[in-house]
Parts: sequence; C-alpha cells; structure tokens
Amino acid sequence: WGAVFNSRAGKGTVLGQAAGFSQIDDVKSTANSGVFFAAGRLLALDDCFLPHELDPAGLYTVGATRIRDTLPKRGPLLIPKYDPAEKRAIGLSCKTLVRPSYVSRTWLLEWDEEWRQVSLSKDNLPEFRRLTDFGFTRTHYVLAEAPMKVGWAQFAAGGKTVR
Repeated sequence: WGAVFNSRAGKGTVLGQAAGFSQIDDVKSTANSGVFFAAGRLLALDDCFLPHELDPAGLYTVGATRIRDTLPKRGPLLIPKYDPAEKRAIGLSCKTLVRPSYVSRTWLLEWDEEWRQVSLSKDNLPEFRRLTDFGFTRTHYVLAEAPMKVGWAQFAAGGKTVR
C-alpha cells in the first residue's frame, strides 16, 4: 500500500497520532519512539510527547525544540529523515479519523538546521489506517502503509491475531 504527494514544497518532519480507537478496535496507533541525529543535532522522540533536543556530547536535555510550534495539535513527530542535499529534517505526522470512514489526516513538514519550519504539505488520505514509513525524492513524498489487520478479540482468546 502506498501514496505519493504530488509536490515536495520544502518542509520535512512528520508527526503522527492515531486517535479514536478503543482497546478492542482492529486498528491501533503504533509506538514511534527513538532518537534522531542529523547535522550535529540529537532529538528524542515519542508518540505522546513533544520532541526534545539533547546535547550530543553530554546527553543532557537541552529542552523542547521549536518544532513543537509547527506540529498539529496532539500530533507527535514520527519517523524523521534527513535530506543532506537540502540540509533539512523531514517528518511525518498523521491522525487517523475513524468516522465516517477511515481517513488519515497527514502532514509532511520540513525544518532547517535551526528547527525553523520551511515547508508543509498536508492531505487527507482515504482508507489509510496505519502509515508506517515514508521516503522522499527531489519532487515527491512517498508514504507506505502496512497492509495488516489485528484481531484483538482473537488475541485475547489466544488465536491468530494478524491477517
């Protein structure tokens, strides 16, 4: 499964959050936490918290970055990438809207080396439930979705859970 944005305007960190799911729904937000190092900057990332910059040498917390001001409300920064040609951090953020039908409200953002937003692309992608990764070219963002469905009732009963 995949989607391509028609233009890459220049922003580049993506954030994401799935909302509106109960414990027994077949779609869940996936955990997206980790670290991102590029252009001498180190970020700590998590689905539930704003990105924080760390000092790469001492590993102490510098603080929340100005990226927080450009992210959608309740939207975490997901799966950041670095474009060395443009010297930009690029990221994905999305929120899955369950009703009336599955739609992923998706943002692709780019920041310069001082964490200033330089580009933003956004769209609603029907039938996308779980965006799992993205890539980019000089002119496009390419989004990937894992084609899987988790059966929470079967999981609770000890049966096959992924189809």
